[in-house]
Amino acid sequence: RLLCEILCKLCLRSHFLDFSTYRKQICLVNMNLQLLGAGNCDLSMQGYEDIVECPYNRAHQIMSFRMQTHLYKCRKNHKDLKFVKCPFNETHDLPEPELKYHKTVCPDRETFDRYKYCIRTTAATFVAEQDHATEEPRASYGMDGDADEESWDQYGKVKAYNPRAYASRHAVIRKCTGMAPSEKKAFKEAERKRLADLGNRSGQNAENN
Repeated sequence: RLLCEILCKLCLRSHFLDFSTYRKQICLVNMNLQLLGAGNCDLSMQGYEDIVECPYNRAHQIMSFRMQTHLYKCRKNHKDLKFVKCPFNETHDLPEPELKYHKTVCPDRETFDRYKYCIRTTAATFVAEQDHATEEPRASYGMDGDADEESWDQYGKVKAYNPRAYASRHAVIRKCTGMAPSEKKAFKEAERKRLADLGNRSGQNAENN
């Protein structure tokens, strides 16, 4: 039976191989059979461990990482089959009456349950997470070493900072982004005059000091 399975899988791939590659595959089969006879090999042919059977056609033996691409094409050729998808794995297509039972035995259900119920470890070693820290909050201390709370009301009202008013009174280069060409020209002239006046004032203050 094992020999038949190996030869069938090899024949399915033979039309994709040239003659030299086909001979290598035959040699590989013979080597595996010899090892099987000696009891030193697994019952799965090397390179065929991840082959999965297509649910639409049992003759389609597909590598597991290619199954989703294969199913996309195979569904178009079997539109008469009313298959549904497993909620835990997109590559599990099966008849709708079997879906309820499949949900209970699906090997990929474990990943979904771990995510849904936040299962991090096994039940024997599971430790529930704490919603809050167990360490007591530390008190804030003032300059004298006593616990104190900072109060912003003790400083009184403070005027808000206006960056435009500050820039107009100091030697800050301002931009004229978003203005029309005529407005830019007038703005640049006013800026040259403003910066010149500020330079003269700073020079006079330096002489007076």
